[in-house]
Amino acid sequence: MISERFRRLWARHDVREPEGGSITVNHPVIGMWLNRDKLPAGEVILVLYYPDQGAESAEKLRMLATLTTGSTV
Repeated sequence: MISERFRRLWARHDVREPEGGSITVNHPVIGMWLNRDKLPAGEVILVLYYPDQGAESAEKLRMLATLTTGSTV
């Protein structure tokens, strides 16, 4: 599905300075540290969650992905 509104906002390039930080994600089985970046663009805020490369949380996230898809990542 293509969003015309997203296309217009993206074309404006009015993204402000990102806001970030680290958070703990409370999963019912495992906990992990993830980085969080907020990228405001007009009325929309894109929020990204990601682990540090090679960190234990990166492996936990890969394991979680295999549980939901049934395949390896």
